[in-house]
Amino acid sequence: MKAVKKLTFRMIRIPLLSVLSLTSLMVEGDILEVPGSYPTITSAVEASSDWDTVLVFPGIYQRCTILNKKVTIGSLTMITGDPAFVDQTVVQAGNGSVFFIDAFDVGWSVVELNGLTLRNGQGTYWPEFFFDSLYHGGGICAHLSHVFLRNMVIANNSADEGGGIGNLWSYIYTDNVVLKENYASMQGGGYHGMQGTCLLTNSLITGNVCSDYGGGVMSEAASVQMVNCRIIGNQADRGGGIFSSGYDLILSDCLIQANQAQLEGGGIVMTWWTAAPVPGNPELYGDVKFVNLTICGNSAPLIGGVIIVFDTEIFNSVIWGNTSAQVSNSATLSVYYSDIEGGLAGIQNYGVIADYVQNIDVYPQFADTLTGDYSLRRGSPCVNAGKPDTTGLFLPDYDLAGKARIVRDTVDMGAYEFQFRRKLELKAFMEGPYNVYSGNMENHLFALHCLPENQPFNVALPYFGNPEPAWYYQGNEKAASLNNPAVIDWVLVELRETQWKSDSAFISPSRKQQKAGFILENGQVVDTDGFSLIELNDPVFDSAYIAVFHRNHLGVMSALSVFMDDSTIFYNFTDSQSKAYQISSVFPPLNIPGHKEIAPGIFGFFAADGNADFRITGPDKTQIWDIQAGQTGYLPADFNLDGFVNNRDKNDCWRGNSGVGADREE
Repeated sequence: MKAVKKLTFRMIRIPLLSVLSLTSLMVEGDILEVPGSYPTITSAVEASSDWDTVLVFPGIYQRCTILNKKVTIGSLTMITGDPAFVDQTVVQAGNGSVFFIDAFDVGWSVVELNGLTLRNGQGTYWPEFFFDSLYHGGGICAHLSHVFLRNMVIANNSADEGGGIGNLWSYIYTDNVVLKENYASMQGGGYHGMQGTCLLTNSLITGNVCSDYGGGVMSEAASVQMVNCRIIGNQADRGGGIFSSGYDLILSDCLIQANQAQLEGGGIVMTWWTAAPVPGNPELYGDVKFVNLTICGNSAPLIGGVIIVFDTEIFNSVIWGNTSAQVSNSATLSVYYSDIEGGLAGIQNYGVIADYVQNIDVYPQFADTLTGDYSLRRGSPCVNAGKPDTTGLFLPDYDLAGKARIVRDTVDMGAYEFQFRRKLELKAFMEGPYNVYSGNMENHLFALHCLPENQPFNVALPYFGNPEPAWYYQGNEKAASLNNPAVIDWVLVELRETQWKSDSAFISPSRKQQKAGFILENGQVVDTDGFSLIELNDPVFDSAYIAVFHRNHLGVMSALSVFMDDSTIFYNFTDSQSKAYQISSVFPPLNIPGHKEIAPGIFGFFAADGNADFRITGPDKTQIWDIQAGQTGYLPADFNLDGFVNNRDKNDCWRGNSGVGADREE
């Protein structure tokens, strides 16, 4: 009866990314604690009703069989978000699968596993399975079930098929799962699917081994879709990374690297399992689409890269540095906006090349292949070289590194989007906390524990009557730590571009990139960890003006635009009056002297712009200082940043600077 089902089961194809937003199955059920209320996971599952949650505390537990259940089983990671509980909550098996999930032909089991480590499983014996008796799914064996896997490590399991996961006519969805160092004697060292559907997202498949087909993944007349996955360092006789035999194989934003086949197809093999497709029978045909893949450094005696035996489309991909030919095609192949080593000569073609559009054959300029970093360097020919119109490609919002997928107007080739980030080494002083005797600023706010954890520039408007504070910024930066006693306060850094080298760069910048960080006692501007250099994303321009703002000092901008090359960008505002942009004109009435000489030959921000209107005028005293005088804390009227609002703020800061500024900053 099982063999009949295998031959007649019809696939339900799930569109790419259609289930990426699936939330946890946890609903309004009971929570059964292990070992608090139940000694084992099995006893808790047997006692559960539909949609209950089995909450497993740290420890080592034994294998579990789940029959006809709708249940969530998870560690404290599931409710705290702390990944440390994954390693601390282990389920293992001396024999059988770690988790065997089945419905016994009665409906469907629906199971979520979240935040667990599964190890030492040996698979479930399945008699009369396609006329063979084999062990399936060392870590998980799922039959006629929907299984959701989140925040999991499935390692050191073994079976005949599916060393890590065995999928028998089931639907399996993974997110943030590590499949590593599993073994299969026949098919699918990491994952094996038999006429099921699997969607893998944000997952790592590495170090898995199979004696025959599919070191990392084996899809047998099944549907597999992968998004933002890394398939690295797996081994098999055929298909070191992936072996697919019919139905859908849709890959997006994946790295397939350093996989090895003893015979053929180091990276990917796509073939028909028993016979060639039958014309006119769509049930035997699959959709094969590769979008933004990086397939590199795979090896095999025959075709280190990709073997194609049924119709395939490749978009925006990099196929480079694999042994032998990069691609072998025996079907109909279409390649668009991709970088293939050797170009058409790098493809062994025994079929039809239907389309070959806007492809290149130029070294991709990977960041560091020796360390496995296949992101792109600045100047790579793959940057902004992908298909301009991505309609229908279902690109995710983020690349394989979790960064924005399209930074400029056109997507890059490969799994990684170049981010155009620049490190800035900036130095600036603020008048208020500057000590002329030490030559540094004083860290009173840090010492008094007044500094906020979140950046302070996202304020409610209007801000003391000002509808547009000069530094208003809606970013979500948060202090990674406040352990550096040299931290003085938050600052906001901007990169600005203008078409005309005139005052418009300061008054009406055409573009901005912004980042909140900290300024230290020596004037250095650093990132939110309090130590490292600040980085900014500049997706459009190659030179920019650099501006630094503070919440109650007048900000400064570089006198000239600064070339943004590949190295760290240095700019010191403190050592010359000419380093700051200065404006003086009649209409509109402007008076911005740049910055102030706060000690002989030392320049810094003017203090006492309490309402952030880029002017130091009467309202900074009457509407802010007068109201806050005598108070302590992190306050706009604390112009010298000592944590107290008193006469020193008024007399030493506001009185000497009153009248400095402009009508508007932007």
